[in-house]
Amino acid sequence: MRRNTLRLLCLALSLTLLLALAACGKSPAPEASGGEESAAPSRENAASAEPDPTQSSAGTEQGEAGVYNGLFDDSRVHSVDVTISDADWADLRENPLDKTKYKATVVIDGETLEEVSFAAKGNTSLSAVASDPDSDRYSFKLNFGKYNKGQSYHGLNKLNLNNLYADASYLKDDLSYWLFRQTGVDAPLTSFVWLRVNGADHGLYIAIEDVSESWLARTRDGEGVLYKPESERLDQAKAQPDREGGFPGGNGEQPDFPGGQGGFPGSEEGFPGQSGQQPTPPEGSGQQPAPPEWNGQQPAPPEGNGQQPAPPEGNGEQPGFPGGRGFGEAAKGADLRYVDDDPASYSDIFDNTETDADQGAQSRVIAALKALSEGRAEEALDCGEVIRYFAAHNFTLNYDSYTGNMLHNYYLYERDGKLSMLPWDYNLAFGGFGGGMGGGMGGRDALGGGEAPFQPGSSSFAPGETGENGGSAAQEPPAGMESGMPGRMGQTDATLLINTGVDTPLSGTQAESRPMWAWIAADPEALAQYHEALEALLERCFDSGALQARLEALHSLLRPYVERDPTAFYSVEQFDTAVETLERFCLLRAQSIRAQLEGSLAARTEAQDAAARIDASGLDLSVMGTHTGGGPEGADRREGRNRP
Repeated sequence: MRRNTLRLLCLALSLTLLLALAACGKSPAPEASGGEESAAPSRENAASAEPDPTQSSAGTEQGEAGVYNGLFDDSRVHSVDVTISDADWADLRENPLDKTKYKATVVIDGETLEEVSFAAKGNTSLSAVASDPDSDRYSFKLNFGKYNKGQSYHGLNKLNLNNLYADASYLKDDLSYWLFRQTGVDAPLTSFVWLRVNGADHGLYIAIEDVSESWLARTRDGEGVLYKPESERLDQAKAQPDREGGFPGGNGEQPDFPGGQGGFPGSEEGFPGQSGQQPTPPEGSGQQPAPPEWNGQQPAPPEGNGQQPAPPEGNGEQPGFPGGRGFGEAAKGADLRYVDDDPASYSDIFDNTETDADQGAQSRVIAALKALSEGRAEEALDCGEVIRYFAAHNFTLNYDSYTGNMLHNYYLYERDGKLSMLPWDYNLAFGGFGGGMGGGMGGRDALGGGEAPFQPGSSSFAPGETGENGGSAAQEPPAGMESGMPGRMGQTDATLLINTGVDTPLSGTQAESRPMWAWIAADPEALAQYHEALEALLERCFDSGALQARLEALHSLLRPYVERDPTAFYSVEQFDTAVETLERFCLLRAQSIRAQLEGSLAARTEAQDAAARIDASGLDLSVMGTHTGGGPEGADRREGRNRP
């Protein structure tokens, strides 16, 4: 009896304790849902919406290192082994520009996947390597579900293996995406892999998460539509050189790397009177000389007016481009300008859909672009996301992009009628593409061949500042530019580039042609939010020492692999120098931005006092890699690469 009484008493006490805990709210916390609290942040909290900055030794966010079975844990180098038939591998190497998809068996970190699509990928790097008889270091794309429906690698549907072309540091893409993530933008995840093909070492590659269905599932609950806009004219300008370096058919077309082989649209020989080829640089200079028949200086301005003259013929046009447009400027939607309500006017967008789109998707995008053109950004955009995108993007100074003349290399995301941008392809960031100094410079820079004479009235505008017909106001040449800027990409003055005004980030184009940026520049509230996002980036990545720690960790991790990479574009000594230069570049850029935000240096390039700029004159940007491939400089660069 006593024993039963004790049991009843214990049961009563247990029930009482459980009820008390429930009343105090001690139940397990639910996991984060996709409801309102996890929705994209608004413009008001643009600078404070970043992820938890807790880092692993190399810098991957703790919450991201475990996704896709840990493939993007960048604290180690992963292994990817591809087995493909000898005939298919020979065909891929012989005809890489066809981008044929072959069936292959792929082993990732010891896990085997059968019938995976394996193909060469890329544009600039693909064309460059295809024209190089000594290299078959192509970039590749793996599509796990193309032939085996429903197959993925732990939720990852596609994987990009990039060959690190034009990046002696191996780190430009990785560091750029890391900066975006620190700013709160859902950039693709990255890690590094050692690639083997048919049992043979093929080298160290960067693995990049594909921005498609699996990215949507990871970041957006699978909702929304992704596009990868690209100017139709830019796409048509891409050539397919053969192994001898020629361009089939004699059509004068070229790949999208500026300053390389071939001519520009409208001219079979390049600039009038020129061969279209770059001369061999002086030995050991690491710089590219000015093009033939041009001395690298700006024409002398007419006496007394302090302005640079217009290009030849006085029409403001760039050589070889009717209407003054460069590769990317003949846009049908890639500039994100509203034209009309006809979907055909936006083929740059709608012909490049990356994920499934419902019937109303096109109408929603057009409606958003129209609202943006009418000054209703809050209706058209995820404003906070766009502000954070430009904060990180404008730090990297990547002009092979929307802020340059090459209208590509970004993703457009639409959900519920609101648009935002996502980063892609930053191997030519940090001075690798030339350009710089903001202010919308055109001419040679817009063509990608170096800086141009300053064009009055071509710069981006300040809030409330307009010129005739509502365009950007004419400006005086930036201080310190009176005597001209260097003439070729490899000679870009590092001081000018490092100090590019954060409020004038465009190069080779005008703000009215880039409405996704222009609304920020024109709206004082948005501009203030943009400055706050930049300040948050500096605090999180530089004041904390996180960027320096990341570069040091990755340099130590990758160096042994670079040293024995049989197909590397660069030697291990070049890698060492490039990583050191990249760190110096970033620290100086951060110092300049801090000065701009504090007011000791103007945030608009044309208003800067040259004496107040951060001195980067000792920085040789070319050692980080350049865009040229398959030409004279490419041959010089390959002399030092590692061979068994």
